[in-house]
Amino acid sequence: MEKQRWQRIERIIEESWTFETLQEKKAHAKKACNNNTQLYKEVIALLKGIRHAERDGFME
Repeated sequence: MEKQRWQRIERIIEESWTFETLQEKKAHAKKACNNNTQLYKEVIALLKGIRHAERDGFME
C-alpha cells in the first residue's frame, strides 16, 4: 500500500475513534472517504479488526 494512502487510512481511523458506536465510526469513515468505495471498505475492515481485537483482549 502506498504511503499516502496508508496515512489517509490511519488518519480516518484515528478520527473515527472519537465516536462511541460502530455506526458513528462508519458514518464518519464514509464521509471522510469521500465516495471512495475501496478506501471505505479498507477502513471499515480495519475498524472491525481493531474492535474485535479489543473485545477479545488482544489489545491490552
